[in-house]
Amino acid sequence: MQRTLSALVFAPVTLFLLLFHPLVAHVTLTVLALLTLRELKTIFARQGVFISPLAYLAYGLLSLLNIPIITGAEQSKSLFFFSLSLTKPLDLVLFYWALLVLQMILSMGYAAWLYPQVSLATLGTNSFIMLYPMAGLFCAQLSLSYPWWRDAMLLALVLTWTYDSVAFAGGSRWGRHFILPQLSPRKSREGVILGLLGVVSVAFLYYFINPSLFSLPWLLLIALVGGIMAQVGDVVASLMKRYCQVKDSGTFLPGHGGFLDRFDAFYMVIIWVFVVFLIGV
Repeated sequence: MQRTLSALVFAPVTLFLLLFHPLVAHVTLTVLALLTLRELKTIFARQGVFISPLAYLAYGLLSLLNIPIITGAEQSKSLFFFSLSLTKPLDLVLFYWALLVLQMILSMGYAAWLYPQVSLATLGTNSFIMLYPMAGLFCAQLSLSYPWWRDAMLLALVLTWTYDSVAFAGGSRWGRHFILPQLSPRKSREGVILGLLGVVSVAFLYYFINPSLFSLPWLLLIALVGGIMAQVGDVVASLMKRYCQVKDSGTFLPGHGGFLDRFDAFYMVIIWVFVVFLIGV
């Protein structure tokens, strides 16, 4: 009951914040990124793994650089001692990977300087979180620069929530064959199959509501892969939590846990949806 009530309040608030206006969505995603990083910092600290401030700085810088692109303002920005000419969102993708490499180099230097206080696990974790969950949040923010951003955001949310809800309910009711008992005891084949059937069913409904978005076969493929990506995101988050020996990443949402618990699948799904819209619209 607590989980259901939280979802009934959480879903419309999320839809409003992420669909009302691109700048509102941008700020919401930035706050979500920082809160997720904070949760990761807290749970990884239990294992002596420390999240570097570089992760906050890197994502904060990317968020600031994306604002002129969203608003359509002048794209040439002076950053410290050099100039960045960011004429379109994809330029930020290259900059993201450059920052990722730079963060890895600085993290290696940081680990070497403070060895043995800083472990190899810390180095690997700081690099990994820039791929998951940060890359998903970054793709969500980049989508705000395109005219189809609402369609992409809504589709990613619908696929995520549908798969999560149907897989959870179906697995709880009919789950008999568990696929990852040591990692996540409640994940079952039956839940996965029902979750995939759920997103495919929603794709049919989505097509009849908005047939101009994609052809039906293409939309069904998007939904099917989106469901798989949702499961991958859930498994990766579970792997991180089990390593840290915690059940939930936080306690912000009653019945759901923290922000990572609620958005773990979305962080993967939005990458797939962003790429699809980028090449297909």
